[in-house]
Amino acid sequence: MTMNKHRLIWIGLTAGIVLVLVVLWLVGVSPRLSQIKAADQETARIEAQNKTTQNEIEDLSIASANITLQKNRLSQLQRQIPSSFGQKEFISSLNAAADKATVTIQSVSFSDGVAGSLPSEVGTVTSGQLVEVPVTITAQGAYSKLNSFVKNVQGIERIALATDVSYSISADDDSQSTLTMNCTIWSLISSSSSSNSTESSTTQ
Repeated sequence: MTMNKHRLIWIGLTAGIVLVLVVLWLVGVSPRLSQIKAADQETARIEAQNKTTQNEIEDLSIASANITLQKNRLSQLQRQIPSSFGQKEFISSLNAAADKATVTIQSVSFSDGVAGSLPSEVGTVTSGQLVEVPVTITAQGAYSKLNSFVKNVQGIERIALATDVSYSISADDDSQSTLTMNCTIWSLISSSSSSNSTESSTTQ
């Protein structure tokens, strides 16, 4: 009889402990786990949103850099192939190249402009009328300095493609040697502008 009483007490205590644990689980642990799970999901959502935002910022930064590069390239192209014949500006560049090489330009002659196409390494132009103008340049100085002048002309910002270069070397005085250089420059003229060059010759 006593054994059954003790057994009932232990069974009751065990049931009570189980009941307390179930209540603690339902009241404390389970809601806390749900909160932790929800917090983890919110953290993951925020991290994913932050990553998306960061990617968008990086894309915008790249796009901004590309726009800047494109603007710089456009400005460079406008200097290389201006929207006018720009003969005075071209001659100023030639004078700077001649001063750097310490030679004297004797004449710069422009032929009439004709519809043209750019060299393959330069690229293509899709707007306006591309006009190429043959130019003949004569200069005087020592042979080595005339050679430097040719290199300087090819390095100016305006695209000037040398098509023929010849030297007349003085036997008496090297400083009196003469250079004749034929080259081509380009302009991108609007349809309302004339496609012919009206200036035929300019002498320094």
